[in-house]
Amino acid sequence: MNVVVKAVNLILSRRLNHRQFQHLLSEVEAQYEDLLYFCTVRWLSRAAMFERVYVLQEEITTFLESKNVNASEFRYPKWLSSLAFLVDVTAHLNNLSLQLQGSDQLIHEMSSSSSSLKEIYNCGNASLRNHAMLISLNSRRPNRQTPTICDCDT
Repeated sequence: MNVVVKAVNLILSRRLNHRQFQHLLSEVEAQYEDLLYFCTVRWLSRAAMFERVYVLQEEITTFLESKNVNASEFRYPKWLSSLAFLVDVTAHLNNLSLQLQGSDQLIHEMSSSSSSLKEIYNCGNASLRNHAMLISLNSRRPNRQTPTICDCDT
C-alpha cells in the first residue's frame, strides 16, 4: 500500500506533475481522467483509489519512469496480483460496510452479509495459496490479461 500511496502523492501533490499526468491520460484515452487521493480519515476512499491505480497502472508506470522515479513494482506480476487482490478485498469490505449501515436491517440480514464476507475471505486464502486472484478484474481492465478466477468450494 505504501508504494501506491507514494506514487499517487507524487503525481497529485505537485501541480505540474498532476497536469502532465492528466494530459497523458487524455492522450492515451484512458478509462479515467484522473487519480484519487487516499484519505486516512475516510477509509472507504481506499478502495476507489486502489481500483484507479490498478486500472491506470501502465499510465502511472510510464509517467513515473518519465520523471526518473523507480516504478519497478508496477512491472512485477506478483506485486500486481497482490494489488489486484487488495483492490478486491477493499471493495468487498466497502460493500459490507454499506450493507451494514442500513437503518431497516434485521439481525439475520446483517449476519448473512458478514457470512458472505467470511466465504469470500476463505476463498481469498485459497486464492493466495494458489497465487490466483479472488475475482476476475476483466471488467476493470478490458483488453488486458488478468490472472485466473478463484474456484472455491466453501
